[in-house]
Amino acid sequence: MNPHFLFNSLNTLKAMVETGDQQSIDFKLKLANFYRYTLESRKLDLIPLKEEMEILNACLFLQKARLGDGLSSNTVIC
Repeated sequence: MNPHFLFNSLNTLKAMVETGDQQSIDFKLKLANFYRYTLESRKLDLIPLKEEMEILNACLFLQKARLGDGLSSNTVIC
């Protein structure tokens, strides 16, 4: 995982918590799942498509929380 991505994600989470954003809990869970997936997937040769789609959706959620309307559905930044 790119350290810059992690830094930006933690800053986003901090801002969400400070403002009382109700999505901060989802953000924290999706960030933890994304990080866990990143660590565990290194060991595997093949990953089920369903799992890849779940992590892609988590990644898009994280980026959308950070970038808001600055993220289009054609853009993936993970």
